[in-house]
Amino acid sequence: MTEQGAWSYAAEAQQSLLFGYTKKQRAEWLAWHRSRDTGFGSTAVYALLTEAQYERVMSVGKRCFGQTGDVAGMTFFFSRQRDAIKKTATRLMPEGTVLARVGLDLRTLEAVFRHRDTWARRNIISATVTRTTASTLNANLRSNVQFLTARGWN
Repeated sequence: MTEQGAWSYAAEAQQSLLFGYTKKQRAEWLAWHRSRDTGFGSTAVYALLTEAQYERVMSVGKRCFGQTGDVAGMTFFFSRQRDAIKKTATRLMPEGTVLARVGLDLRTLEAVFRHRDTWARRNIISATVTRTTASTLNANLRSNVQFLTARGWN
């Protein structure tokens, strides 16, 4: 276990080694996890970015989505079932857009998307962020911003 009990890909790999999984099995398992999640203990949250929004994220080293005023009004979404994005997603996106994802903990997820009791039975939950929730989102990212490419998340 790592600091404060957080689990990591390294901890997962070590545990799998101790249970006797082969190098190939461990690599496939970790690749599967990385395709679905930004890290252990967080939920992958997505946003479809314009080219200008993409450039803004890149200009801050993929550490956040930009200044609060720039982020307010953006729409984010996630799958309650933790569904993976389709392998063909890059071909399905509108031209000139980029799919981004970050990891959020449950407290931040509920601050941005309202409490989970309001989600009803829907699987895909979306929210357009306000200045307040944009600030909360940016301040509590559990991962850097990642972009979907033809080869996977980068």
